[in-house]
Amino acid sequence: MLSSVLPNPQWNPALSLNIESAPEGGLYCAGNKSAGGPCRWVLKDKDLLAYIDDIATLSPKDAIIHLQNLADHALCKHHINQKWEIVRRWTGTISDSWQVLPAPNVVELHGSLPNGCAVTAAKPTLSSSSSWNGATPQHLDSTRCISSSSLDFWDKRLQDLESKVEHMRSQALPLKDHPRKSSGKLWAKLTRLWLRIISSTQTLV
Repeated sequence: MLSSVLPNPQWNPALSLNIESAPEGGLYCAGNKSAGGPCRWVLKDKDLLAYIDDIATLSPKDAIIHLQNLADHALCKHHINQKWEIVRRWTGTISDSWQVLPAPNVVELHGSLPNGCAVTAAKPTLSSSSSWNGATPQHLDSTRCISSSSLDFWDKRLQDLESKVEHMRSQALPLKDHPRKSSGKLWAKLTRLWLRIISSTQTLV
């Protein structure tokens, strides 16, 4: 059982993540055949069913950090090598449906949300086609967030700084071989701008 779970189901992971039930019982492998199409290998792993039940008691946002463990149970021996591809796909499904904005390297961080993640209010786009067990999507707490508007701000700021650096570079290049005071000041200002760009970039990491 997962720790610190909510008492009631919050969503339907199997349905939302397209983990299909097999008619004869159990669940189909979540992997894909090399020739295309879903794997039809039937998994009758009780731990898989129990894990899905546990994840259902978490909000989709909180469930993201457990996706790699879910993939360990939801893939057959022939497709376990697709684990990170499946985790990336599931993360994208949750992100698109609930406005969870994981950093680009969320999968490389082994399923944990990095410091730069952004989480906003839930947007239940899956509710029209999925069963949410009667639960109303809850507001997700914003923790260490970078909203899309903030990203736009930083992107514009970096573009402005780079534009200034390029302009100053064009002015400074003809002077770099002349040890005059004005040339030294220009290169010093150029260096400061580069440091600002580096500092701004590190803020986003």
